[in-house]
Amino acid sequence: MAVTKEEEQSRQRDTGRHVIVVGAGIAGLSAAFRLQQTGCSVTVLERDQHIGGRMRTAAHEGFRMDLCAIWLTRNYREMLQLLSDAGLEGEIRHSTDWIGIVRAGRIHPLRLHRPTDLMRTGLIGWRSKLRAMALMWDARHATTLARREDVSAAVYADTESIRAYSSRRLNRELHDYLIDPLCWAFYLASPDDLSVVNLFSEVKLAFGAPCFSFTYGIDTLAQHLAEQLTVHLNTAVTSIQQRDDTVKVTWQQPGKTAQEDHADACVVTVPGPQVPELIPALAPEQRRYLSGLTYQPHIGVHVGLDRPPGPPYTAPYVVVAVPSTEDRDLNYLTFDHHRAQGRAPAGKGLVSLHFRPTWNERHWGRLESEIIDEALAVCRRALPGLARHIDRYRTTTMVHRQRLALLARPPGGYRQMQRFIENLDPQARIQFAGDHLSLSTTNNALATGELAARATRVALQSVTPAEARPQRVHHRGETP
Repeated sequence: MAVTKEEEQSRQRDTGRHVIVVGAGIAGLSAAFRLQQTGCSVTVLERDQHIGGRMRTAAHEGFRMDLCAIWLTRNYREMLQLLSDAGLEGEIRHSTDWIGIVRAGRIHPLRLHRPTDLMRTGLIGWRSKLRAMALMWDARHATTLARREDVSAAVYADTESIRAYSSRRLNRELHDYLIDPLCWAFYLASPDDLSVVNLFSEVKLAFGAPCFSFTYGIDTLAQHLAEQLTVHLNTAVTSIQQRDDTVKVTWQQPGKTAQEDHADACVVTVPGPQVPELIPALAPEQRRYLSGLTYQPHIGVHVGLDRPPGPPYTAPYVVVAVPSTEDRDLNYLTFDHHRAQGRAPAGKGLVSLHFRPTWNERHWGRLESEIIDEALAVCRRALPGLARHIDRYRTTTMVHRQRLALLARPPGGYRQMQRFIENLDPQARIQFAGDHLSLSTTNNALATGELAARATRVALQSVTPAEARPQRVHHRGETP
């Protein structure tokens, strides 16, 4: 929403507290919204040309394509509460929670809000089904110790990889045809490289609750929050420094002179590895933690179809996962026309192909046309029937690349996170939010934004209001 300088200054005079939020993903927007609710003047700075981060939807030739995040469940209580507080309950739409898992060319359906489907599926045998009950028990026990916005209480379980846990507690079939495809789909990472805490949290969040979405795209919440805030896009923050009772934020827009903005506090919500370059005063151990985080790259190839695929894809799958034993490159597919009305025009289909990080890295710098050709070749190899339908009815295709898509925490990663959080000053004027403080889900990112807003309000209780200081915005090189 465009806000004039006079309106922004008036808002500052009315509230007396000014906070800068760096990053307009869901963590930054939720922090900004909550701070503005308490009377703070908030400015959000985003270096990209769009808001939402992973919660982004693109309109393309009559289709609405969710580009990264796709999965919203009613276990996301913080998100549902924010939707209510923002007046968006009427925008919520029921969404299918059917997933399919490929085995020997056949798709086996599961409805995630009905865990009993695991007992009826032909995907795994009865011995594996009994082992799955042990998994459900372990996941429930581990995650009852952790709040959704803070999983640090579950670090006691952060002792082994998912692969090691499967070998010790489950069996090979259950690992290959349930654990493996879900890990790749949720985290874009191999079970060998993920802490078992990821698996427990994934099972707890995914199973047992229906899903929801929005007619106009997964970015509905982000767009609505941004409309109520002062958001500057295409604005690259280059430095954040605490100076006495202010925080100085240096930022620049293309073709313009760098500027310095002095605020009472700042909430930093960019991905962890980008934080050290922005805050020179970070302690060495904080810098090591953030720089060492591993984010997986994501490429999505979104295909608009003149008609939706026929059987077996007429079942309301939102995701069809492909185990690594079935194909080395194809990770999962989304059938976006099933997710909610409005993703595809009436009578048409929208299918998206998603790949494993090794494939993404190999194709990252390729031309979009080359990526499309290679993606369809993989589909012909893994799911030839679907590929024939795509070849015949494809009307439009779009490629989306996101370099820092999902955070993959290895064994011990949650203990490192806990140490990082414990060493943060809860009353500092620079607060952090994002999935480097929790699980890599949209709901957890949102919840850390709200926690940062609360901590910022506490810090501001002893801060002199910005309105009592000299002019707030200066060209770089001038004296504040």
